[in-house]
Amino acid sequence: QSETCAFDFTVAEVVQLGRLPYLGPFGKEKVNDGTHIQKAMQDADVVHLAQRRIYELSGGEYQRVALARTLAQATPIMLLDEPTSSLDVNYQIHVLQLLKRLTAAGRAVLISLHDLNLAAQFCDRLIMLHNSRIYAEGTPESVLTAETIQTVYGIQATVAPHPVTGRPYVYPHYS
Repeated sequence: QSETCAFDFTVAEVVQLGRLPYLGPFGKEKVNDGTHIQKAMQDADVVHLAQRRIYELSGGEYQRVALARTLAQATPIMLLDEPTSSLDVNYQIHVLQLLKRLTAAGRAVLISLHDLNLAAQFCDRLIMLHNSRIYAEGTPESVLTAETIQTVYGIQATVAPHPVTGRPYVYPHYS
């Protein structure tokens, strides 16, 4: 959910670390490494930060750099823990739309999210955990019910279609 960098690299150097598994003999970069790095930085919207030192970044900027490093790996499967933490709402949506595009292009993306409404809007399938076990799994419509939210989170909630997307939207009841 959060990480730190042991060295005060530049943003470009941190993103470049995503290509380490692909280095050739003697640490030589391959021809397409630069392309992957540049595309990852563009997708995560961190190109303008390329020469900034990693210790100078805000939490949200650092989160986007970490995403860019992961994107630079160009793996067919991505596992992300809270990729929207520390992000402003515009970047939360930017990141989740990007991940949605990656899945449409054939990549598998598994993310953990605590924001039920973001999960409902952007995820095709949900797995809800309770007491470290799978409690419910399936489409957002089948998982996000008032009953599952009551059991898992211990709160009353109304689940109704989102007025724009029609996907489930959770309205917690406040005392």
